[in-house]
Amino acid sequence: MLGAFDCNSDATCTAVDACDASACRTSLDVRIHGVWYNLEGWRKAHPAGSHWIDWYDGRDATEVMDAFHSKKARGMYQRLPRTEEATALVLEGEAEPDSPTTLNFRALMKQLEDDGWWERSVFHEVKLLSIWASCGISAALLAHSDLSGSWALSTFLLSLFFTQSGWLGHDYVHGKDPWSSTLRQLTTAFAGLGVTWWSDKHNKHHALTNEVGVDEDIATDPFLYTWAPDPDHDSPLRRVQHLIFFVPFSALFALWRVDTMKVAVDAVEEKRPGAKE
Repeated sequence: MLGAFDCNSDATCTAVDACDASACRTSLDVRIHGVWYNLEGWRKAHPAGSHWIDWYDGRDATEVMDAFHSKKARGMYQRLPRTEEATALVLEGEAEPDSPTTLNFRALMKQLEDDGWWERSVFHEVKLLSIWASCGISAALLAHSDLSGSWALSTFLLSLFFTQSGWLGHDYVHGKDPWSSTLRQLTTAFAGLGVTWWSDKHNKHHALTNEVGVDEDIATDPFLYTWAPDPDHDSPLRRVQHLIFFVPFSALFALWRVDTMKVAVDAVEEKRPGAKE
């Protein structure tokens, strides 16, 4: 029988009745800045879903913790229960050690943050939003104009508007500052791409880059292959994908919106925090 913990959304954890290790999970250990934490109790309260915690069981999550979380969240994880010393020693021996390059990178990131390099410029943000809004408003006005070539120019500006909606939304969904939180739903409102789906999909790409079966940004087969697959799973399309790549690319926007709706429904059914926002 092993001890267990239950945690709330503030990362406050309390010991709960032990359970039989063969019947339930009693430990889920993740390393952050050289310290192993037992996150089994926290995984249920994790705002982005328990799957994020599960992927890092027995692994180092320092970069993900620092890059994807606000200053408040980065101060909370230290309150979580630590892994038992004997277990931590075993895990440390099995996990990939932090290289000098990794440690130097973390030191550089901290220095840049302390020096204010991650602080947003309100002037710059307003400038970007003004350009974006100007494209949308101009496209709408030109669509109702009788000027020669107005429809073509309207289409061009509307394309820029939707493209910029995606890139601004990309920035705001990744961002963990108050400005990003306020404008987080921009990509949903103006690009039709759900925040929950986008966060899950693209954050996985950055956190678990090119890991087959996890990184959905490379899961484009059988239409596009990023490397030669196992012969049993190959496709004749791979030999001509450099000629027809624009066809599946053209279908991406429709596919992304279908995936957005699917993930939104699943998130509500799973009662993920913020799923109905």
